[in-house]
Amino acid sequence: MFRKLAPLCLLVFTLFTPFVSAHDTWVETGSLSAPCGEYVYVDLMLGNHGNEHRDFKLASKISLAPCTLTATTPSGREVDLKLLLTDMGSAEKEGYWTARYEVDEPGVHEVVHTLDTLHKTTRAIKSAKTYVVAQNHLSQERPSRDAASKFAAMPQVHGHGLELVLRTSLVEVGAGRELKLRVLRSGKPLSDARVTFVPRGKTLSKGFD
Repeated sequence: MFRKLAPLCLLVFTLFTPFVSAHDTWVETGSLSAPCGEYVYVDLMLGNHGNEHRDFKLASKISLAPCTLTATTPSGREVDLKLLLTDMGSAEKEGYWTARYEVDEPGVHEVVHTLDTLHKTTRAIKSAKTYVVAQNHLSQERPSRDAASKFAAMPQVHGHGLELVLRTSLVEVGAGRELKLRVLRSGKPLSDARVTFVPRGKTLSKGFD
C-alpha cells in the first residue's frame, strides 16, 4: 500500500572565514513519497540560521547564478531542475524558487542542491539534499527483485566538502522512527561532528541537538 511520509531535508555548509551575515539554503518537497507518474514541487529556500542554526525561516530569495539543482532518478538519469524553476516571490528578494518534477520511475529519487560563491573575501560552499520515494500504489502485485532493490538502495555519496549521508532506508523513514546518518568531509567520515535536527515549524531551545 502507498503511504505518505514526512518530507526530509539534509543540508550542510562550510564558511572558510567568519561571515556572520550568511544565510542557509535548503531544498524540500511537500512529502517524501508520491505515486509513480505524479509530480512533486521541489522548493529551493534561503533563510536565516538564527538560534545557532536551529530556526530556519525564509529571509530572502537565493540568486541562481552560483547554484545547481539536480534530480537523479532510480535508473541514474539526471534532470536539471534549475531549468524548471519558477519564481514564487512578488519582488526580487522575496519568496523562493520552485520546480515541478514528475516522478516517472518507481524507486528513490534524489534531489541535490549545491552553492559555491564568493562574497568579498569569504567563500561559501553549501549543499543540501532531499528525497522522494515513488511507488505505484494501485498495484497489489509484489515488486520484482530489481524493483525492490531500487527502494532499499542507500543514497550515494557525492563527495561534497561536508555531507550528510543516510544510513536508514528511505522506506523506513517516518515520524517517531530512528534515523541514522553519517557525516562526511570530502567523502571521508568526520569524527565528533555536531548534527542538529530541526522539526518543521518549530523553534528549538538552546543546546538542543
